[in-house]
Amino acid sequence: MLDLEGLGSESVCRLRLAGTWGRTVLADVVANRNIHLIMIYDSWFAGQVPKSWRKVAVLESTSVATGK
Repeated sequence: MLDLEGLGSESVCRLRLAGTWGRTVLADVVANRNIHLIMIYDSWFAGQVPKSWRKVAVLESTSVATGK
């Protein structure tokens, strides 16, 4: 599991705190961990999603609690 917000993944937290987080770094972090499926909130990653990624589904729920 990789937490792209950085709360559960120290490497992501360090990149975010250093101000180096962005589309290219996001793609590299995911590729280096050999991750093939990602679940994100589009609004949390607006402008950061790598162009090579392809949306394959949308999760719909009637009750969701998020941190943002």
